[in-house]
This record gives sequence, structure tokens and C-alpha cells, in this order.
Amino acid sequence: MSEYRVFAFTGPSTSGKSTLVQHFAHKYNAVVLNVDAYFKRMRDMPPIELDTIHTYNNDCPESVEWKLLLRNFQQIPKNRIIFLDGFILFCEEFFINSVDVLINIEYDFNKDFKIALNRRFKRIYFEDVPADIKSYKPTFHPRFICDYFEQIVWKEAIQHPEYRKPSSWEKPPLTLNATDPLATTVENVDHFLKRFIYTEVQSHESNS
Repeated sequence: MSEYRVFAFTGPSTSGKSTLVQHFAHKYNAVVLNVDAYFKRMRDMPPIELDTIHTYNNDCPESVEWKLLLRNFQQIPKNRIIFLDGFILFCEEFFINSVDVLINIEYDFNKDFKIALNRRFKRIYFEDVPADIKSYKPTFHPRFICDYFEQIVWKEAIQHPEYRKPSSWEKPPLTLNATDPLATTVENVDHFLKRFIYTEVQSHESNS
């Protein structure tokens, strides 16, 4: 069994980390733990006021059931590869210590906001953000989605890069651009992972 067992895929919302996890988990028969699957009930998340709307912040550490996630992580057999998928994974010191290899996908926060917002909007409504979205009332759901992304999701990501890559990180990292073509990103990750995960296919190739 390789000494590299736990791989973290981190990045802001819509950066493409989950797409990569799904692709490579199938290839390497990895167990996937996604932080998004451990959100608390909405009413148990920190309340916030967004314009005139009372809502909840599900983009902060307090929104996640960390104890349950840790327990499930510790129950995974020691001979399995683990892929962790999370946007705030490293707010928990346990994962800083447990992760062996990091794949970090990042936006350029100075210029990529519209790209990221459009990805979030299309995920929900299957179309681009309307040019006149700000003309609608804040209570109009598509407008609310945009406001929440801008005022909560994006700001949280800017304020806490250490949740995605700790400043003291010394283990193997791969940093990717969230706006690169998917095919390029997949190719880069593929080459990177082959350094750490020894598969039966590689064994056959090396013995040929």
C-alpha cells in the first residue's frame, strides 16, 4: 500500500473540484467524502441578514457536522484510497494532519467573479445570469442566488484561503486555475496523481 492514501481536492464553490473527484474516484476506486454532504440542517446554521432577507450562512465552518465527517473518515478501511472534497476542509486541524496530497483549484479573485457566479447560476437555472438581474427585488430567487454568492460565498473564499490550502502546507501540492479548460485540468491532475497512486495498470506497464 502506498504511503500516500488521503487526497484532498479543495477550492471555492464552482471551481470544478467535485467534477475532478468524480472522474478520478472512478479511475482509482477511491472512497469519496464530500464536505457538502455534511451540512447541518438549515435552521442550525449561523443566521445572517442579506439585504432585507433573513437567511443562513452555509459557507462557514459552523455550518458543517465535523464530528460526523471525522467519524466516517476514521471508519474507512486502511487499505482504501480516500478523496476528500471540500471548500473549507482545512478549517479542521485534523485534516491538515491527515491529508497526504493536496489538489487545490483556485480562481483569480481579481477578475473571475463573473465566471464563478455564472457557473453557480447555470447550475440552478441552466442559463446565464441575466444582464438586468440587479433590477429585480432582492426577494426574487434568482436575484437572491446572485446576492448570496457575491456577499457570502465569494467574500468567505477571499477571506479564508487557508481553509483550502494552509499557509504552512509542506506536503505535495498541485495548484490549478479554475478557469482552465477541463481537459487541460484533467490531464494535469492525471499526471500528478500517477506519482502517488500505484495502480495495477502502472504495474503492468512497468513490467512490460
